[in-house]
Amino acid sequence: HRNYITNYATSSTDWYSNVSGWKIETVEDSTARFGRYIKATCTKPGDPVVNTSGFYKLFIDIEKHSEFFNQTMTWSMDIKTSKNTKLKIGCEWGNAVSNIDATGNWQRFSKTFEVATSSKQKAWIFYGSNWKVGDIVYVRDVQFEHGPNATTPSQAPEDLGWTTDTLVPTQTQRYLWKFEYIYYSDGSV
Repeated sequence: HRNYITNYATSSTDWYSNVSGWKIETVEDSTARFGRYIKATCTKPGDPVVNTSGFYKLFIDIEKHSEFFNQTMTWSMDIKTSKNTKLKIGCEWGNAVSNIDATGNWQRFSKTFEVATSSKQKAWIFYGSNWKVGDIVYVRDVQFEHGPNATTPSQAPEDLGWTTDTLVPTQTQRYLWKFEYIYYSDGSV
């Protein structure tokens, strides 16, 4: 299955805090599929009554992918935390979130859902409560794919240098594409 999230969501940029404060880092990890994970460290505690303290990111803008609408999709990711805690994680688009019990060991979580045609919220969230400065949430091997099952994490084709742009061959480009080993199934270039 194709993963629609590039770099397994391990870029440390464009993360945002909600109610609490977080420092987001990328850490090298030879056991992760992409060779790294996200380490989110609490820098400012949130409101212990509000269960929306945490951080979030727009991994993929589902609104720009109408081909996903009304399709069965599954997200999955590995999570561990510095303390046993309850988290609300997942895609806010169509409220495709799960309440989980996170621990100090890596665990894979997933949720299958039918993609809504619209949503007020678009981010992928990692929310909890009772955060203390120094608490850590680790995230790795994030995947978003078609179908009702979470499969073994794989890189997005874009991570491997593939493009989703439509190719329109011209006489000049035909030679370049053949040189780069891009062939059509009928043998033409």
